Amino acid sequence: MILPHLAEADYREPLFTFNFDWNDDKPDQYEYGFYFISPIFWISLIGMILLESCIAALTGLLLYKIIVEPKRSDTTAAMLVGWGIIIPFWIFYPVVLIHLLDIRNAIFKFVLGCIYPVLCIFRTTECMYGFTPTWIRSSTDYVSYYASILLFARDPQTQQLIPCPLSSVLKHLINFIIFAFVTGILQSMLTPYPSQAVFGGAEDWYASDRFWTWQLYANSLLHAILFQMYLTTYCEGLTLAFTGLSGYQTMPVMLNPLLKSQSPLDFWGRRWNLLVHHALKNGVFRPVRKYLYSTSVAVVVTFLASGVFHEWLLWAIFTNTRGQLDPITGICVSSCYHPTYGTSILFFVWQAFLIAIELMVGRTAFFRHLGKRLPQTIKTSLIVAAGLPIAHFFMEPYFRCGFFFLHAQPGLPMILKIN
Repeated sequence: MILPHLAEADYREPLFTFNFDWNDDKPDQYEYGFYFISPIFWISLIGMILLESCIAALTGLLLYKIIVEPKRSDTTAAMLVGWGIIIPFWIFYPVVLIHLLDIRNAIFKFVLGCIYPVLCIFRTTECMYGFTPTWIRSSTDYVSYYASILLFARDPQTQQLIPCPLSSVLKHLINFIIFAFVTGILQSMLTPYPSQAVFGGAEDWYASDRFWTWQLYANSLLHAILFQMYLTTYCEGLTLAFTGLSGYQTMPVMLNPLLKSQSPLDFWGRRWNLLVHHALKNGVFRPVRKYLYSTSVAVVVTFLASGVFHEWLLWAIFTNTRGQLDPITGICVSSCYHPTYGTSILFFVWQAFLIAIELMVGRTAFFRHLGKRLPQTIKTSLIVAAGLPIAHFFMEPYFRCGFFFLHAQPGLPMILKIN
């Protein structure tokens, strides 16, 4: 069997097959198969994360000994170590490792390039500028914090870790199974369509004419839902693994932003990917606000930083094309994909603009009164609608490349057409 990190296609065999006629007038038989979750896919993914956690632990220990323990934040030594050694290491290390191990699966590239490098870069700037969590008292505390992919829940009074009973672990297991099946159903529905655009649309992804078509917004909404379901499923899987292995509760990562957000700030600050939000808040927002004394500027810089690391993530995922080279000429074949850079930054600048508007007018008497009167569903719909016009700028590489979600399929139960 092909190892998951090398797999560029769905390597699973169907658990069972069945036939289905879509049109009674044309009785063409289509054969479908039900594919169950690949355990080796998830085991390999978690194993890779645990391996990276060991590297992060060594990096965290270095930061603790040089900056945290001697209280050298905001010093020349802290800047030299952070900007000169640690941050460059986390920028280039995953790309080098992807190349050396010949990792071809886009999801494994995403995990290597996104999770630990991004978290550790911002936890490094957090340390450099003096925003390390106050509960850290020892090297063990700091290393476990720096090297943990998830944030462990702590008692607000004692700051001690909160034990996770077996009932909570079982709840995470049930949630993971439910999320995996729902995501698998959605992925099964979208897979047959080019670029997973169910409603069609213009050939040119960035054509200005698309902004005046309902298909753009319908496709973008479906893509956003799929993104949320993937993040929710994978984070729940990691939560299950970490709570089961450690015996302690973790902080939630996704809180259903597309269906429950009440404002742009609520969407990004309290519901969407709270793991990265925490890292950006302590590693970018608070240092910028400390030195520039401006919340608005800090918000803009934080979203710019988010856009930059998403651009870098595209580079990490799509630069290693060894599996897509012609074996004779060594030239990229047609399956190679080169993303359009800069669009992620534009998307996050737009989000910063929406939050800036909220900060300027959201606290006025009129909007506070309006917020109390509007039903939750209306407010959520307005928030999502405000982000949809250029959502395809952010999602373009993942859907147009044709293989990102294909590489993720083994982690989900799915129904796929065989012929």
